[in-house]
Amino acid sequence: MSQGQSCECSNPVPVQVSIPGAPGENGAPGAAGKSAFSIVQSSFVVPAIGSSVTVSIDDGSWMSVGGTVPQIVYVTDAGFFSVNSLAGSPPTSVGLTYLNYAGNTAAGNTIASGSVVSPAGTEPDFSGITALTDNTGGAATNTLAVGVGESIVSLFVNLADLANHDLLTAYTPGFAFKILAMDFAVEKAATTAAKLATLTPYINATPTTGGVVSLTSANCTPQGNVVAGTAVTAANVGTNADTISITGSAVTSFVEGSGWVLLRIKDMDTANAFASLASKVNAILAAT
Repeated sequence: MSQGQSCECSNPVPVQVSIPGAPGENGAPGAAGKSAFSIVQSSFVVPAIGSSVTVSIDDGSWMSVGGTVPQIVYVTDAGFFSVNSLAGSPPTSVGLTYLNYAGNTAAGNTIASGSVVSPAGTEPDFSGITALTDNTGGAATNTLAVGVGESIVSLFVNLADLANHDLLTAYTPGFAFKILAMDFAVEKAATTAAKLATLTPYINATPTTGGVVSLTSANCTPQGNVVAGTAVTAANVGTNADTISITGSAVTSFVEGSGWVLLRIKDMDTANAFASLASKVNAILAAT
């Protein structure tokens, strides 16, 4: 005797099984079992996806209605339907909701009498999932932005205070991160000539490859000028336990001037979470 196979998937495989008859008394042969399939008794038209149609069958005793996981059946030449109602004893009328899985026939096509209805597993019930309310003010798109998780850490600096030591020592962001760039925005111009300083970002005790900002009297004027650091190319990824430092070197002391060190970092915990969610959603879409 074979058993029905449950398949919680978007394209379940139809399976025909046998239902055993009642056992015989004192070892006598039991009653003949019933096959777990039905024969369509009159033609019907396939409805639109998500809509239902009533189909006349010979015997639907093996079918069931109710519960949180609807029964799915396969109708020859039509495709997959979920069972939503049964009428008669034994059932000779069944209400079927069209699922329109890949490879199914088109809505509006006529299915002839004599077609076979067979069990094909179950369908997950998503009715209990509450829709999200979007109060972000953002635009919903099909593409996650490259800037997910990016932020700017700003550090105000009086240029006259620069020396060959740390501006920032062992700051722990507390999340996995990536240093993307470092720049300097001039707030007050430096007017005394021939002054220099080099600023370098570090993760723990290791300098990043790139991200170096070279300040001079010439590029620290006028007010509002932005001095770009070199491109960051490597040694720029840290864990949630790693630290960030910014160190001054090759300093020829400035007399005046000030501005902001602008360190652009990406929160990799946030970026990885978004990437993981996108991967799972795409896997669900691919399976439907």
